[in-house]
Amino acid sequence: MNTHSLAALTCAASVLLTACAFPTAEFGPTNYDSSGTVPCSRDGHDKVCGYRLINKGDGSSEIWLANFQHGAPFYRVLQYQSHHFTSRDGTRVTTQHHNSQWLVSLNRREETYQIPDSAL
Repeated sequence: MNTHSLAALTCAASVLLTACAFPTAEFGPTNYDSSGTVPCSRDGHDKVCGYRLINKGDGSSEIWLANFQHGAPFYRVLQYQSHHFTSRDGTRVTTQHHNSQWLVSLNRREETYQIPDSAL
C-alpha cells in the first residue's frame, strides 16, 4: 500500500471514529424565543458562547448554551425558574448574582457562563 492510500485510509478511519464518538449530539432547538451570546469559560479558556432561550410560559426558561468539548459541538442545557438554575443532565450548579448578571458555574467552576437578567 502506498503512503497516499494509507493516509487516505487513516483519514477515513478518523472521520468514522469521530462520527461514532458523538452519536447522540444535539444541535439545539430550532424554535426559540431569544438568542445571543454570553461570556463563558471552559477549563480556564475565556470565550463567547451562543445561546438559545425557550420561555416555558410559567415563568421558567430553558437555556441552550453552545460550547465545544474536544472539538465537537456541545450544548449545556440549563433550566431557570424562580431565580434558580439547574442543569438538565444533573451536573451540580452554583450561582452568584451581582449587578443584574448571573455567574453560573458547573463542575467546580471548570465551566462558567455570565448570563444577564435581560437574557432571561
